[in-house]
Amino acid sequence: MRDREPFASALAEIRAKIRGGAILPGQALVVDDLARDLQLSPTPVREALAYMTGEGLVVGREGRGRGYAVSTLSAGDLADLYRLHAHQVVFALTEAARRRLSPAAAEASDPNADLAERAGRYFQRLVEASGNRTLLRAHQALAHRLHLPRSFELRVFPEAEAELAGLTSASPGPALAQMLRLYHRRRVARSEQIVALIVTSA
Repeated sequence: MRDREPFASALAEIRAKIRGGAILPGQALVVDDLARDLQLSPTPVREALAYMTGEGLVVGREGRGRGYAVSTLSAGDLADLYRLHAHQVVFALTEAARRRLSPAAAEASDPNADLAERAGRYFQRLVEASGNRTLLRAHQALAHRLHLPRSFELRVFPEAEAELAGLTSASPGPALAQMLRLYHRRRVARSEQIVALIVTSA
């Protein structure tokens, strides 16, 4: 069987660069440059980029230049991503209740993790609790796209730490579903500001 380690390494490294903002939305992804930086051959890098197009994190470029680029992010795009995320996590709560599955308890805050990481882990646990593997795969792809915007949320919402603490301490049920809807509606309303921060950080 063919060794998949170079592919896994390329996928993890490039995805981390995009999630962390080292490679920004709209920026070109040059296979040979990435392969050199990662000390890999171009083939696993190309495979990783093709895989990430399926997640929506990367897009193929048309025309003479061709190749790949990080997906662009307009205010409308980000608002749509937040809306979709709200539907996913609220549906996850419904699925967990329907299947009589108990959501994992909220883990203690990791003081070494930033807000984006902790929020991502919280939502991941909610979706895992649904027992719906198809939903989980869709959520993981969406979470990669939302990670960078989440890293700017604290600059827009000074109360974001307390807001996340409120979510993690709430019991599953209709009240939590309403809190989740409100959490996402606030971010939809400020999507333009969040995208502006990402753009000016370039």
